[in-house]
Amino acid sequence: MFRETREALVASGANAGLAVSHVRQARKAIETAEILLLQLETPLRSVEAAVRIAARCGTRVILNPAPARTLADELLRRVSILTPNESEAEMLTGIRQNGIAAAEKAAQQLRRRGVPTVIVTLGAGGALAVALTEGHSLAKAVQFANAAAAISVTRVGAQTSAPTRQSIDAFLRRCIRT
Repeated sequence: MFRETREALVASGANAGLAVSHVRQARKAIETAEILLLQLETPLRSVEAAVRIAARCGTRVILNPAPARTLADELLRRVSILTPNESEAEMLTGIRQNGIAAAEKAAQQLRRRGVPTVIVTLGAGGALAVALTEGHSLAKAVQFANAAAAISVTRVGAQTSAPTRQSIDAFLRRCIRT
């Protein structure tokens, strides 16, 4: 199935087939997970069902709202961390994104809509969920994600640019004195 977004053509393939019934079948996994990481390449109804299950049992939800689309406040209130890029932040808030000040305004608006933590990404990459799952603070997780992004943008390709854990740890040892 192909769907055109503001910026790209998305070939959803199997993602489009994720039904609410599949989410219900995964209820136990969601209920026992520390973090549920979601994006919007799957049907919105399925995302909403997964978020409702997670909210009922206290599983933290990280939502990457890509590809960008309008989201209800009811859904946003159940998300622990929202990680839009600049175009997604603009779609969600109507605030034209043109730098850090605009990203801060968008994040503040999304927080007012109920999301406790909003991280507007200003570039590609990230490994936030990995670090949070390992028990790191949000500040340390952001540092880890930024290191992964810094490495990935120096490489060619999407999958081939993803850094290994060892390369992220080595980068942090070289660049950050804690």
